[in-house]
Amino acid sequence: MTSNNTNGTLGCQVVAANIFELGSDYNLIQRESLTILDNVEFINCGPDPALRIEKVVSHPVQVTNCAFHNLTGVGVQIYNSKDVTF
Repeated sequence: MTSNNTNGTLGCQVVAANIFELGSDYNLIQRESLTILDNVEFINCGPDPALRIEKVVSHPVQVTNCAFHNLTGVGVQIYNSKDVTF
């Protein structure tokens, strides 16, 4: 994943999260994520974290053989999650 915007701004972000959203019947629906990143290269990302893992507790997150370089911000941010493997 790379960011090379012509206007000089940097960006690129992958977010893994479990969220709740309101369904058409006004009941809460839990959306769960299963994230497996293998052989992904993060280049020129920033200033936000290139990979953000938030509140993932029901499925594992696996990050293998990935490269983070030329970032202007944090490479990985993990918040309130479990079963995260690098």
